[in-house]
Amino acid sequence: MKMNDAQGRSAVPATWIHSKVTLDEIEGPNRAKDLICPKDNPEWRAFKGAMREGDELWYFTAPPVSFFNCAGRTGYVIIRSGEQLDNYVVLMN
Repeated sequence: MKMNDAQGRSAVPATWIHSKVTLDEIEGPNRAKDLICPKDNPEWRAFKGAMREGDELWYFTAPPVSFFNCAGRTGYVIIRSGEQLDNYVVLMN
């Protein structure tokens, strides 16, 4: 796995990526209760706007010990052709 995503941010460790999701599950009227819905802001719109047909959206969360050590984060990753394209953090401590 690359150390950085296409935007130059640190890549999310593969062990943190665990659930394939859809935008409807995140933002839709019947959204999944366990998924954090990001605020509708320019960064989120740019993140989801970068998706192309065939891309996958995955939910990630750091292990509990990371949050205990004030280094945890949770968010979403766009995967394109098996590589991380971008990530969007919705929760960080």
